[in-house]
Order: sequence, then C-alpha cells, then structure tokens
Amino acid sequence: MISINSLHKQLENIYLTFIKNKQRIYSIENNQKKLNNIKQIKTQFFQLLQQNSNDDSIVGKIENFNTLYYNTKRLILAQLNMSNMDVKTASALSPLVNIEETSIRDFINEIEAYHDLLNDAGKTALIKYVVKAKIKNLAQTRIADITIANFDQLVSALYTRVRAAETSESLQLKLFQAKQGRKSIAEFASDLEQIAQKLSEINIKDQNINDANGRKIVKDTINNIVLNQFKIGVHDELKQVVNASRPKTLAEALAVASASNLDNQSIFFVNKTNNYQKSGKFKKKSDNPQGKKNYEKQGNKNNNSQNPRKKYDKKQEKKVFTVDCEHCNQTSDSEEIKN
Repeated sequence: MISINSLHKQLENIYLTFIKNKQRIYSIENNQKKLNNIKQIKTQFFQLLQQNSNDDSIVGKIENFNTLYYNTKRLILAQLNMSNMDVKTASALSPLVNIEETSIRDFINEIEAYHDLLNDAGKTALIKYVVKAKIKNLAQTRIADITIANFDQLVSALYTRVRAAETSESLQLKLFQAKQGRKSIAEFASDLEQIAQKLSEINIKDQNINDANGRKIVKDTINNIVLNQFKIGVHDELKQVVNASRPKTLAEALAVASASNLDNQSIFFVNKTNNYQKSGKFKKKSDNPQGKKNYEKQGNKNNNSQNPRKKYDKKQEKKVFTVDCEHCNQTSDSEEIKN
C-alpha cells in the first residue's frame, strides 16, 4: 500500500543513487526516466496529503519532501545538461589500448570530432568518461596520477605521459645490438649506462612498482644484462681481458678494460684488417704462400684490362741461331723470320 512515508522513501532512494555515484554519467534516457519518476512521486504525495489533511505533522512532512524533491531534481537536471554528451555515442568511441603514436593520434582525432559538437558541460562530461572508460592498459597506468579536466589536458597527457619516445621493447633491442665499434671503452660503457637508466625507469613506471625492494630487483636485473652486453660488445682483444677478470658490475668491467692499455684505434685497425683477411680482399705473404703468384696474376689481369696486348702472330716469330763460316772460320748470330 502506498503511503506518504513510502513515497518519501522512494524519492530518497533516487536522491541517494545520484549522491553515491557522483562520478557516474547516466544516459539521457535514464535521466529523463528518473525525472518523470520523481514527478509522479510528487503528484502521488500531494494526493495522499489531501486525504490526510488532519495530520498535525503535515507541514513538516511537506517541507521535508519539497527539500528532498528539489535537491533530487537539481541533480537529475545537472545530469541532463551534461548528457548532451550521450553515453551510447561516447561508448562507441574506439578505446586507446596501445601507446603507439599512430594509435594515439587516431584516438584524439575521433574524440575531437565528437567533442566539438558538445556544449561546455557535455565536453567536460566526455573527457571525464574518456579518461575513465576509454583509456586502457599501460596508457591508463601512465596517467593515473594526474588530473585531466579538458580536451587540451587530455592531448597533452597522451603525448607527454602516454606516448614514449622510447618503449621498453625499443630500448631492449637497442641494448642487445650495442657494439663498441669506433667508440672508446668509456664511451661505450656510458652509452650502456644511459640505456640501462631509461630501461629501468620505464619498467618501474609501467609495472607500477612503488616499493624500494621491487625497484632494486628491476635495476639489478637490467644492470646484469648491461654488464653481459659490455663483455659481448667490446673488441675481441678486450673480451679476453674482461672475461678473465670476472667483473660483477659494469664499473668493474670498465676499470679492467681501461687498465689493459689497449689502444682503441689500433684495435679497430687490427680488427678491420682481420676482417679484410677473412673476406679474402687482403692477405699477407706469410698467410698466403701463393700470394705473389696470385698478385702477379691479378696485376697482369689489371694491366691487360688497361693496356691489352696485340694478338700473337706466329708468322712474325723470330728465331736466333748460330752459323759457322767455312771460309773465314768465324761464328755469327743470325735471325730467321718464319713465314
């Protein structure tokens, strides 16, 4: 049976629903339904009051009901003003799942197209909805500690906090491909330290590691990988020296390599020469017994290509032979041309 108290309770429940879920944005249909509902409750309430006009407490009940009614109506109307941003339309927006620049750009463009159609209240509601419901996974973790109230702040957060110039994957690839090359030992070690620092920061942030022990584990793991890459990436002559000392940190490995007094440029030249030798482009005589012969062949080939010899003609061959003169007993050389 409907009573004044039960109607007051129904209205109170609707009011508390909005109070307890202030951050929630309801659809236009839901808010309109609630608004019609409280109007019906008000009509029924005053109909029952006419039947209970002799009740001494009626004035106090009317005041309490009216206060509750107008507070509830205010909350619903505020939602309706915000709901110029329709939840159904907003929910159709594509979520931001990864942090690739192309994905972020497409995500922003899609939001902007709908954002520009809304009034101020609707724009605020849209950004609030997007931040809570449309940004997922790692992207959500990276903006969890900042406040985003408008579209400009959203764009700034996505490009400065979400999109990383270097991801964990790109830094790992860069680390595993690192070689000393023409760098000095100290320069190579410095490059590895910078990669390690960035990699540690990104992993700690992405995994949301807040305790000191967890941070230490991440840093120690990455430092061990960096040390191993230093031992792999230095020049061959240094590898033996560094590995033999069994360093436990990059600093120890760098100290051992530096103390070896192996000159960087001479090592690079030797390595380059060895590479030529391995490829067969250049060989020492001692390494190639037939080097002279090969060189001569190569030289003749080059000379032939630059100054080609005339075709050999047997008819022009000259032969030298000795002739004894019977009259004067003298010997002389003669040339015969074969025709």
